[in-house]
Amino acid sequence: MKNKSFAMALAAFFFACLFSLPPIVFTDPPAGILPTSFYVWQRRWSEDVVNAVRRSVGDADGYQLLVSEIALSPSGALTHTDFHPRWDVLAESGSELTIVIRMDVSVIRMLKRKEHAPVARLIGKIADAAIVAGTHDGATVRGLQIDCDCPESRLDEYGELMTELRGDYATRRLSFTALPSWLDSADFPALARTADYYVLQVHSLRRPETVDTPLTICNTEQAEEDVSRAERIGLPFTVALPTYGYLLIFDEQGQFAGLRAEGDPISLREGFQAHIVLSDHVAIADFVRRMRSRPPRNCRGIVWFRLPVESDELNWSWMTLKAVLDGRTARESCAAEIRSPEPGLYELWVINTGERNIPGKVEIDIDPLPGIRFFHDLLGEFVEIDAIPAGTMRLSGPVPAIGDPVPAAWFRVAAADSSNFPHPVSIEHVRIRQ
Repeated sequence: MKNKSFAMALAAFFFACLFSLPPIVFTDPPAGILPTSFYVWQRRWSEDVVNAVRRSVGDADGYQLLVSEIALSPSGALTHTDFHPRWDVLAESGSELTIVIRMDVSVIRMLKRKEHAPVARLIGKIADAAIVAGTHDGATVRGLQIDCDCPESRLDEYGELMTELRGDYATRRLSFTALPSWLDSADFPALARTADYYVLQVHSLRRPETVDTPLTICNTEQAEEDVSRAERIGLPFTVALPTYGYLLIFDEQGQFAGLRAEGDPISLREGFQAHIVLSDHVAIADFVRRMRSRPPRNCRGIVWFRLPVESDELNWSWMTLKAVLDGRTARESCAAEIRSPEPGLYELWVINTGERNIPGKVEIDIDPLPGIRFFHDLLGEFVEIDAIPAGTMRLSGPVPAIGDPVPAAWFRVAAADSSNFPHPVSIEHVRIRQ
């Protein structure tokens, strides 16, 4: 009985925490200052994710955390898949925490039928459970955000759902993600007034027709126009900028055949080709500098989609994002070095010494030292290409990831020569080709 009474008292305490925060008051940031937040979009919090959060703490004013995805099943029932952040790690950060619920566009069918109540109840159930879990581990959730690519024709019904949530979460920062096309809708200002702010997503990838179609994830000139339109609406917003990329697949005729996002396996059919498109760190860094020099009216900050994690393949490295946050263009450079793991054996290693993972090639020019006899072979994806002047060996291969040097070739020197020379070749030039 004592245990039961204690459990009931503990539950009452946690649920009291759901409504114990003071009302939120927004103020414009000081000139030149735009708070920085990061989306953490991983469904499983591996040690890589934990390390990424801890590494970013000094630059984070907030984190926006995916906690659930809801959708309609083929039978029309509401379903949800929940994810569980490491609240103990987030509590250590001291940053503002916002939970994000991703709502599939299929759920809009219920809103169209004026069935807002069951959707709001499910969102509330998920949000309350996340808030309680965070409180248990010492983390305070200050915000709730809904992420949905709602059709423009249904923004009024979406607003009715947000109004219902506003009543339930009056002491939380309520927000939603918004597409730039929504800004022209007559229904958008009313929708925006249901929330404390909206997140203007100025990133997307248009479907390419062919392999020659120019690709960009964030057109910063268009983004600047979108931000100006948001300013004119006169309601609080933040701007979401991208760090991610895609691997695009094209068929034998060069026609678009599909794409791969982070974590999705891929197996290319014969004759198909793949191209990687990443967010342009140079253009985005310049865009951020312009925003900071004159913060847009009613803009409450920049949120990055998404926080780089060491195991990401199609995302900026943390060093790239850190350079952009510092107002710089990320440095690009590679180096090569000779290592000798044992007498007579030499290896050529390539190292990414820059601040960016590059989907390009690195070329290394090496000259054999005269008078040394050796055998050699290439490693991994490195190949030997024609070089000028004659006698120079030019190797080409993928630029390695930051922190992950790769061997490009090995050289075996005759025993008689191994004691007379430090290594059989000299490195002349290392260059990046994109």
